[in-house]
Amino acid sequence: MKIPRDFVAFDLETTGLAPPCKILEIGAVRVINNKIVDEFQTFVDPCCTIPKHITEINGINQQMVRNAPKIEDALPLFLKFIEDLPIAAHNVSFDMKFINYEGVRLGYHVTNKVIDTLALSRRHYPGLENHKLNTVAHHLGIINKLAHRGLYDALVVAEILIKMSQEDKQVG
Repeated sequence: MKIPRDFVAFDLETTGLAPPCKILEIGAVRVINNKIVDEFQTFVDPCCTIPKHITEINGINQQMVRNAPKIEDALPLFLKFIEDLPIAAHNVSFDMKFINYEGVRLGYHVTNKVIDTLALSRRHYPGLENHKLNTVAHHLGIINKLAHRGLYDALVVAEILIKMSQEDKQVG
C-alpha cells in the first residue's frame, strides 16, 4: 500500500514515558492531497507537577499549562480534528499509548489507521546513523524550527511523509 496523500501527522509532549504519565501538549497537522491544510495545537493541564527534566527537554513549564484545558476537553477536540483520517507520528506506538490510555479512560476508541515514520525511515533509509526525527528530517532537507514541541514535530512528520510519498515509497 502506498503512503496516503491524506492524513494527520501529530506529536505529543508528555510528563514521562508511559501512562499514567500525562499529556502536556498535542500538536497536529492535517494533510490533504500532500498539502498541509490545517493545524491543531493545545497545551493540556496535566493536573500535576511537571518534572524538571521534562521541562528541560521540551521547555513546557507549569505557567504554560496553568490555564490550558484538561485532557477531558482537549482529547475530544483532537479526535474531532483527526476525523477518520490515517494518523502518523514518529515512533507512533509511544504517542498511541497515551491517546489510547486517555481515550479508554474517557470512553473513546481510536480506530484510525496509524503510520510510523520511524519504521518507514528504518526501512527506506537504512544507512542513516540513527533514525531520530531530526536526523531523518535533516537527511530529507527538512528544518525543525522547535524540536520537542508538539506542533513543530508534527509539521516535520508531515513533511517527511509528503517527501516519502513524492518518492513513491511503499508502506508495508
